[in-house]
Amino acid sequence: MKRQVTGQWAVITGASNGIGFELAKQFAMNGFDLLVVADDPGVAEAARVFSKYGVEVESLQVDLAEHGGVEKLYRRIQQEPRSLDVLTMNTGLGISGAPFNSTDLDKDLNLISLNIMSVVHLTKYVLKDMLEVGHGRILFTSGLADFMPGPFDSVYAASKAFVQSFANGLRQETKDKDITIKCLQPESKKVHPAEVARIGFENLMDKNNVVGNIINKQVTHYLSL
Repeated sequence: MKRQVTGQWAVITGASNGIGFELAKQFAMNGFDLLVVADDPGVAEAARVFSKYGVEVESLQVDLAEHGGVEKLYRRIQQEPRSLDVLTMNTGLGISGAPFNSTDLDKDLNLISLNIMSVVHLTKYVLKDMLEVGHGRILFTSGLADFMPGPFDSVYAASKAFVQSFANGLRQETKDKDITIKCLQPESKKVHPAEVARIGFENLMDKNNVVGNIINKQVTHYLSL
């Protein structure tokens, strides 16, 4: 027998640290029950932090760079008796400081698996479910790398450009539905992740956020083209 649950439910990937951690905290502070996901053991401790806000929190340690990892996460989503209200995808890997011809191929391919393939894989499932129930929100975390060439960081920069383009395309496809799809683009590492997460949360939940709106150039670009 499925347990009875009420309230909104969000899945946050990359939730053990950084922007993902701070986004999960924002959702918990605003009454969302959570499934927090990361590939390191720290996600369990992060879940304990979020549960202090009086919401139900479950953690799942899984490597989303692996096909089986995405499938495992989606199976857990399917087991939930309520529909998923929000998916935020913050898991990502960066490789920098070396020209492309000297980087390790396996590491490059792993980056592509995590930053691109897992995003497409999980979104394929989740967006279909959201369309079937008639509502949902998806937040991707990208970066300024998608606006400019990325010498000595070529694969990473290209992966972030993909995420932005992917988000823009999906938003156009779903613009006549009660589906919100946005992309959070932190501009500077000097800005605390908590501030980036606050802006991301507020804009994701604000249906009046307009096309191409830039919230604060010194903090983050938040585009919904």
